[in-house]
Amino acid sequence: MALMTAATHGFVDSKLREAADALEGAQRAARPEGGHMIYEKELQIIYESRTLIDAETDADRVIGHLEAAAVALGELHSANTPSVRSAIRAIGDTVSALNGHTD
Repeated sequence: MALMTAATHGFVDSKLREAADALEGAQRAARPEGGHMIYEKELQIIYESRTLIDAETDADRVIGHLEAAAVALGELHSANTPSVRSAIRAIGDTVSALNGHTD
């Protein structure tokens, strides 16, 4: 069990923030006037993942939360949109970085 450091938490948080920013940008660009919020479920997955990870000290559990978020995003109807693919890729890159180095 590798422990999460403040630096690693910051890294993971910034990567999840980048994923959320991409979704929020796509949401702003695609939302019709007066229409419902799109990418709401996708953003919820990202934010819930961030909340779980913020309280976590075990790097393996953080990786598990990230992998679960990527799977959840991949199961949505929007999984093939560029912004959701980008979010999934960002999560995968974060998992790869953590597997290689969890400082």
